[in-house]
Amino acid sequence: KSLVKNFGEKSNAAKFTLVLPDTAFISNFSMVSGGVEYVADVKAKDDAREVFEKFANEGYDVGLVEKKSRDANVFQIQSNVAPAGKVLFKLTYDELLQRKLGHYEQAIHVQPG
Repeated sequence: KSLVKNFGEKSNAAKFTLVLPDTAFISNFSMVSGGVEYVADVKAKDDAREVFEKFANEGYDVGLVEKKSRDANVFQIQSNVAPAGKVLFKLTYDELLQRKLGHYEQAIHVQPG
């Protein structure tokens, strides 16, 4: 989860990057705005960008998740937050963990700052 607040008088954009494990996939992306949760639709890259830009230009709260690298699970999340608004982003991913010698191991990429 990630909370983005806009303290300005105009809509503003925010971007952040997410690195998932190689065996993981995104199973849900949603955003909560004005107390309502909006669940993302999967669209072709160009169609998704067109919808994002249309609503962002109109000043709406809107989000876009794009894969940024061909050989890694690096995703960029872009958002537009309405004036004086806040949006909570929720991203869920699933990963198949392999059992080795009776144990499971999970590695998580953390890059503070």
